[in-house]
Amino acid sequence: MFFGCGYAALWDGVFVWNGSKWLQTMSGNGFEEDRFGSLCTISIAVDPRQPNVVYAGRWIGFSGHANGIFRSIDSGQYWENITHNLGLEFNVDDISVNPHDRYVYIGSSHGTWKLPSPVVELRIED
Repeated sequence: MFFGCGYAALWDGVFVWNGSKWLQTMSGNGFEEDRFGSLCTISIAVDPRQPNVVYAGRWIGFSGHANGIFRSIDSGQYWENITHNLGLEFNVDDISVNPHDRYVYIGSSHGTWKLPSPVVELRIED
């Protein structure tokens, strides 16, 4: 895990700073291209109580709608699309994580949404 890393949301996806270099998130680790073949990402939010949980909001304004919101529970190594019932095509404008209850707030082209946080336990191995 990359604790203490940084994240950048760019037109060509999410980049994760691992302490020595920037690593680009590719579609092979769950971060899927949208129907336009784009990885365009406009927002990143890190859970302040569990920094290994990261959210990325996809957006593609010039062609249509992107494929929503993705979550990583391992500091950006693997991603899962958690858009679910919000629709197949969903542009995310902004994401924030409430530090008190860990609910995720999403501002989008379809309104404002509130998602529960994942149940993630950190285990320290001996």
